[in-house]
Amino acid sequence: MEPPSPSAILVLNHSGRRLRLARLKTVLGSVLGHDRPVELILLDERAMRALNYRSRGVDEATDVLTFPAPDFPGSPIGEIAVCVDFAERQAQERGIKLDEELCYLAIHGALHLRGFDDIEDGDRAKMSAEMHRYGLLLGLPE
Repeated sequence: MEPPSPSAILVLNHSGRRLRLARLKTVLGSVLGHDRPVELILLDERAMRALNYRSRGVDEATDVLTFPAPDFPGSPIGEIAVCVDFAERQAQERGIKLDEELCYLAIHGALHLRGFDDIEDGDRAKMSAEMHRYGLLLGLPE
């Protein structure tokens, strides 16, 4: 299958930061590999904390949240919310660039939309291996 057209991938930057978005669209297109639209929403820590509380009842920020959409013809596959502030701290800890960490978080969210889970150890290992595989394919650091 062909990756989604760039118009099928909408990136909304509400982080208050200037970020390069083209690479994130490429990453999502590579992982999702179909033509259902997807939204990637980039948030600051305050907005992510509020979203995490509203959606999961957890009163703290997190790195990525994924919201699958109902599966019917023409529907989007879902939304991925990424906290740029959280990603920046993780990038510093890992010794990589912010845009590289954002790509990994986009991969993580896209894999959730494809049905991967990371709650159980075995599922987490499968998801981690798939993230690593896509990272290598896309030229991201390990």
